[in-house]
Amino acid sequence: DIGIRQAAWNGAIDDLLEKGKLLAGGADQQSSKNKVIELVQTKLSKKNLWDLIDKYPQSFPGDFAYVRLVSVYEAEKDTFHLEKTIKHFLEAFPKNENGEVFKIKAGMINDLAKKHKINIGVVVPSLQKASEVVDQVVNGANLALWDYQKTAHDESVGLIFKELGPQPEKNRPEIESFIKEFSPKAIIGPLFSKEFESMAGLADSYSIPFVTPTATHPGITLKS
Repeated sequence: DIGIRQAAWNGAIDDLLEKGKLLAGGADQQSSKNKVIELVQTKLSKKNLWDLIDKYPQSFPGDFAYVRLVSVYEAEKDTFHLEKTIKHFLEAFPKNENGEVFKIKAGMINDLAKKHKINIGVVVPSLQKASEVVDQVVNGANLALWDYQKTAHDESVGLIFKELGPQPEKNRPEIESFIKEFSPKAIIGPLFSKEFESMAGLADSYSIPFVTPTATHPGITLKS
């Protein structure tokens, strides 16, 4: 079972870290550390990498887990999770040697988005409790884009993602700035009725269709 094997790798990392503490320096301790790095880089799934970060949020091997995730998301062309992971990494490890390179990567995401002839916005909440729904929407949007690019041989269309903050009263001006900066032709989201209501009228003001796959309040369509 894959889940059991992944849990075993995380357990092996804990054992190696404990062994490194007992060795208290020297070649043997470095050897244990190198084995942990190898496991992080070659054996762990994305979920287990995030589990490792939760356990070691601002210390080794959490930093290496972040670096591995950045590599994975970049290879998958998943700009939403790539940008989010870089942001969390810079907050947790502001002095890490990878910081400057990751800042450049984050800047390139926005630069590339502005070069697309057509951008479709995807607006999602930042709430942890909504992470499963957010992942489903983001993954669905990415899959649809990749399928279109593959079949139409057209990479002029792109996705640009925006996370909403926890305060609804601040969401409208943030989305207005987002619209002005990236000029999306359509926006998927917001995902929840309360968030959608706080932005009532933006669709009319900017002549942009908003499509929400999950908001259910019956009065939403009356607001725009």
